[in-house]
Amino acid sequence: MIRRALLMILAACCLSRAEMRLFVVQEGTEQPVGESFQLGAVPTGGHLDTTFRVRNLTPAAAWFQSLTLAGAGFSFAVLPRLPVVVGSGEAVDFTVRFAPLDLVAYSAYLSVNGVTTVLRGSGRKPDTPPPTDPPKPPDPVQAEPPKPQIVLESTGLRGGQQAPVSIRFASASEIDAAGELTIEFKPAGPGKDDPGVLFPATGTRRIGFSVAKGAAAASFSGRASTEFQTGTTAGSIIFTAKLGPHREQFTATVPEGYVVIDSARAARSSSGVEVEVTGFDTSRSVSWLFFTFYDLAGGVVAPGAIQVDAAAAFRQYFESTELGSVFKLRAVFPVTGDAARIGFVEALLNNSLGSTQTRRLSIQ
Repeated sequence: MIRRALLMILAACCLSRAEMRLFVVQEGTEQPVGESFQLGAVPTGGHLDTTFRVRNLTPAAAWFQSLTLAGAGFSFAVLPRLPVVVGSGEAVDFTVRFAPLDLVAYSAYLSVNGVTTVLRGSGRKPDTPPPTDPPKPPDPVQAEPPKPQIVLESTGLRGGQQAPVSIRFASASEIDAAGELTIEFKPAGPGKDDPGVLFPATGTRRIGFSVAKGAAAASFSGRASTEFQTGTTAGSIIFTAKLGPHREQFTATVPEGYVVIDSARAARSSSGVEVEVTGFDTSRSVSWLFFTFYDLAGGVVAPGAIQVDAAAAFRQYFESTELGSVFKLRAVFPVTGDAARIGFVEALLNNSLGSTQTRRLSIQ
């Protein structure tokens, strides 16, 4: 007989150096990175891409929640989707691009889950001087850049998604110009901001763009669009494009949806069976949980589906968490009798929109 579950919701916290370790990958070999790392000298006008690796050295899974980079000349060339659960011994890679413009020393602050490393580099003369264009005569009249129009190329957004956004103009620009696109998030219900709403290219909620003379659309580092993350919480994403005297806004909605399960597992313990589920709920309305156990032959174990009213626990968690709507659920089931005869379990999570069920999990 399986008695009613003892339910615990575990909020992931900021990880320490002992949990997540930063390495640099050079010629396929990992080297640990300390409080600072020297990238060396790079020709001005060129760039150097360096792959870093965040590895979980603990015996348990851990959250890789935040990744930021601050410093002139440094940017992200490749970014992972965050937040993400990193299993024991597993790793996540990202790439930093160093592109110096002047013959000076550069530095930047790289922060992984709040732990900061200083990146250093310098600019040197290029091996072959780049050709120079003849100087252009000054424009007789300084024109203004056109009014920007923010365009989302996705017909419908959902939680846990990366979607493209672009900036277009009603007519071609008469001048070269530069602007900035920012985003702000307002959750639909109670609870704090969702840090997962950002631009992956910068790891922040702002990104620069350029406008070439004669162009009818903005360029994001040579691309016609840039991607943004919708996070894991229902609400409004407010885009603001600033270009010259213009300030235009556009609001996109992330709707409520069914519970999304990222991973699930079940294991025997000394006192019974433990079930662990990680995922997110954009509606922040998880209520009833149902757990059905099966014996090794596939028969349902008495008393059948076990119901757990988790509405109050989830409501308290979502109102206080700083991880958007990401959650990790751990349910412990004491077992009377031989726990080895219980072979499988299915978990079903209800929210205000309906139900989401795990696959049939083999109990390890």
